[in-house]
Amino acid sequence: VTAVLMGLAALGAVVATARTVPRRPWDAMLVAASPVLLLTATINWDLLAVALTSLAILAWTRDRHVLAGLMVGLGAAAKLYPVLLLGPMLVLALRAADRQRALGDYLATLGTAVATWTAVNVPVYLWAPDGWRHFYTFNSERGAELGSPWYALDLLVPGLLPDRIEPVLFTSALVLLGLIVVLGLAAPEPPRLAQLAFLAVAAFLLVNKVWSPQYALWLLPLAV
Repeated sequence: VTAVLMGLAALGAVVATARTVPRRPWDAMLVAASPVLLLTATINWDLLAVALTSLAILAWTRDRHVLAGLMVGLGAAAKLYPVLLLGPMLVLALRAADRQRALGDYLATLGTAVATWTAVNVPVYLWAPDGWRHFYTFNSERGAELGSPWYALDLLVPGLLPDRIEPVLFTSALVLLGLIVVLGLAAPEPPRLAQLAFLAVAAFLLVNKVWSPQYALWLLPLAV
């Protein structure tokens, strides 16, 4: 069952990537034929979130903002990283010629995403609150691990980092995301959603205290 679901998710990511830029549908072959997809697709459930993220970008480029919010909410329920799309979407709304209308569309996307995530998570929380909380408590309590720059820094300079690196992590993430916002607002031409989303996800991964091989899947459709 897992293999079938991941196969459908991979197909969804490929089709969404092909349709996002209609004049270059063959670019999606870079997703389908990527060694990253071959080697990491079934490590975890990340590919489901990747497919939903790709569909959210497709919906946004088609001006289907409620559908984009639905995809972001479902994706964030599977893996939190799709919420990073909401920042670039806001930047694009601020860059739009009709800013008032664009901000209204953005609020529709944001509201739908929040409502969808809540609708998925509340029943799970009510059914198994300890299991629901475990993801958040585990990730907040774990330290820097293999593949993380913080782990490497701790090896190079023992004792430099505090026991809890969350404040350093969040500060670093906010600085990088802030720079991306400035870049998106100051660029001579309005950037595309996938461009800003790639930078946002890459920034998050650069400062994350954990690196898992399947995280490369997050960047694959965005890079293409």
